[in-house]
Amino acid sequence: MIERNWQDFSKRLLEKLWLWYEKMRHLKGKTIVEVHPALTLFAERFGIGQIFGLESGHEQGITAKRLAELANLVKKGAVRHILIDEHVEGSTALNLAKQFDLEPIFVDLMGWEANDYLELVDSIVEKLASIAETIK
Repeated sequence: MIERNWQDFSKRLLEKLWLWYEKMRHLKGKTIVEVHPALTLFAERFGIGQIFGLESGHEQGITAKRLAELANLVKKGAVRHILIDEHVEGSTALNLAKQFDLEPIFVDLMGWEANDYLELVDSIVEKLASIAETIK
């Protein structure tokens, strides 16, 4: 039973991998902003651009230095969106989006609405692909 489940899962995974890479190919070399850097390893795995996390991920919060760096990225036109975890971040992220004129993209990074791992990755890829379509 375990072997059959693994074979089914790996077949589905291999079918999805090509699609995921294809949908995100326009993000190669692009900067993606998110409040907490949850997608750093995801970006590395799929060869997409840099993840610019406003928080360090170690409870430091958002620093003035990171806000200045974000302002510089916005000024250069390097970013137009901010990823917001729809189950964690709230008003601060939306205020930053408004302040820096960034389009908020809400993502279920926890996978609360996904039935399995592949659905979780599908949902993240779809959100990132929506960004890719605007920066081709």
